[in-house]
Amino acid sequence: MEDKILKDSEDLSQGSEMLNSNDTPISEEKLSAADLLLKKIAEKRENKEVSEKKEEVLMSEITTQSENNQLNDIPEELEEAEEETSESYDFIEFSREVLAEKLKDLLENPNFNEIKENAERIKMAFYKKLNFEISEAKAKFLSEGNAEENFQYEEDSTAIKFKELLTVYKTKKANWTENTEKNKTKNLAEKYKIIEEIKDLINKPENFDQTFNEFKELQKRWREIGQVPQNEMKNMWDTYNAQIENFYNYININKELRDLDLKKNLEIKIHLCEKAEMLTLEDGIVKAFKQLQELHEQWREAGPVPREKKDEIWERFKSATVVINKKHQDHFDELKNEQETNLVAKQTLCEKAEELAEHIPTNHKEWKESGDKVVELQQLWKAVGYAPKKYNQEIYERFRKACDKFFTAKREYYAEDNEEKNNNLQLKTDLCLQAESHKDSTDWKKDTELYKKLQEDWKKIGSVPSKYSDAIWHRFRKACNAFFEHKESFFKSKDSEEELNLAKKNEIIKKINEFEFTDFNTDDMAKLRDLQNEWTEIGFVPFDQKDKIYKEYRQALDLKFEKLNVDKKGKTENKFKERLAGIKNSGNSKELVVNEVDKLRMKIEKINADINLWENNLGFFANTKNAEVMIKDFKLKIEKSKEYVLDLKNQIKLLLEHEEK
Repeated sequence: MEDKILKDSEDLSQGSEMLNSNDTPISEEKLSAADLLLKKIAEKRENKEVSEKKEEVLMSEITTQSENNQLNDIPEELEEAEEETSESYDFIEFSREVLAEKLKDLLENPNFNEIKENAERIKMAFYKKLNFEISEAKAKFLSEGNAEENFQYEEDSTAIKFKELLTVYKTKKANWTENTEKNKTKNLAEKYKIIEEIKDLINKPENFDQTFNEFKELQKRWREIGQVPQNEMKNMWDTYNAQIENFYNYININKELRDLDLKKNLEIKIHLCEKAEMLTLEDGIVKAFKQLQELHEQWREAGPVPREKKDEIWERFKSATVVINKKHQDHFDELKNEQETNLVAKQTLCEKAEELAEHIPTNHKEWKESGDKVVELQQLWKAVGYAPKKYNQEIYERFRKACDKFFTAKREYYAEDNEEKNNNLQLKTDLCLQAESHKDSTDWKKDTELYKKLQEDWKKIGSVPSKYSDAIWHRFRKACNAFFEHKESFFKSKDSEEELNLAKKNEIIKKINEFEFTDFNTDDMAKLRDLQNEWTEIGFVPFDQKDKIYKEYRQALDLKFEKLNVDKKGKTENKFKERLAGIKNSGNSKELVVNEVDKLRMKIEKINADINLWENNLGFFANTKNAEVMIKDFKLKIEKSKEYVLDLKNQIKLLLEHEEK
């Protein structure tokens, strides 16, 4: 009898192996023997052993569900932080036109799930740029003394096109969301249907191999079904695991088959652990976190493992999960800290803007200085990154309120000053009329003195309304220039020496064109310099030949210098020296020198002002964690600007030396 039981036991073991390896199903004869053997073994086992087996199955499934619950216990703050801070750093560098084209290309993809993330980032980047442009346009509009209620910003074709693309995108998104929710509801119904089929297996006549195969097929179908509504997930899994437990208790799977199933589940979970551990090395933190969620889902789908391995495999998977979650949390903590630093910087700028808004200047000079400081603060504001989302709009409104208060006061001041400017406009208009009435005169001596006096009177008159400033100045200058050009043309046409000068300059051009280079660039350069000096020593040529002869001279000289590989700076110096020579040979060289020096000094003042702005405000963010790149760029600008100032000062020196001769 004992031999019979052993033989039947071997038959059952072989049948189990065949079942797990998908070989030929167990025959009805062997199945009967298996049923008989299970019955006899069950009778011989003590109740304690049976209870332990049931407990093992139950605890395995409960532990699996417990692990699933722990793995999905991701703090809502992380999910919200990820949603709030996933800004378009990869798209922010593109122009609005390029962003519109990229959105258009994305919408051609029929798979909405593949494009939704980048589409949202493109939208965010586009409207950040558009809002920035509107803000700058408004600031400029207000700084010119205009009323805020008169400000209008018309959308360009790119903004209109982008809105149309967003309408298409929103339609796609609505359809995708609707279909997704429908599919989730459908999937939930399918999963509950499978639960009922597992429940029905218990009521079927026990045919071991057929019933177990049906059970495994139902599990496979369960795993293949997609997502279900989040609020239904816990109840669904509880019901599913309860039916799994009932099935295992009912079917009385033999230990060999159960061990094979547990071993297979262990191999699956080991593979999931390896994948999770590889994700700890992933540089893309957000990407790794999302992939970890997929591993969570696969872990949930995997069945129980041998009891002696349960804690070990769970701790291994949990360790990798903790590392990835920690990196994910640290990533958003870092973003949060950076935004907190930006908030402090913006609070400082608000305080300075409010100080300027409270101090009311009493004259034009003070208004200009204060206005420049406000504009400087606005430029620094643009350089600071975003503050935390809950404070970003509030701090911006505070800063804008202070700036608006300042510019409103400035408009009121200049409104009172407008009457004086209108009077100045009338005085300058009278000077224009006088200048225009004498521009064709040939009384050179008398009218030359007249125009000099008109120019002196012009300088004594104050400013005019800004919208007329350029026009009235161009009108006056045009009339003055017309007289002096007429005078210069008259005297040049009378000077017979000019024809001789023309012949001399043609001879120099000929020498330049025929100049042959040697192997010594320095000597060649010196010879060309001599020809240049000789050119500058020659006086005027006929007025109608002036541009033509100079163009020929310039073309010939440029061709030679190109062959000598003269660098850009050298060419710039040459052109300046030529300009200096032209001033020297002009009839009003003194006046031209004064004008040229004034222009260069104005350039130097502007550049020095920029340098001071940059140097003075580097201290704003000296201790800011994310300011290194910005400070480096400012220092490079400062260095280049100082070099340019030295070049301009050298030009002034050359002009003044010429004037003293």
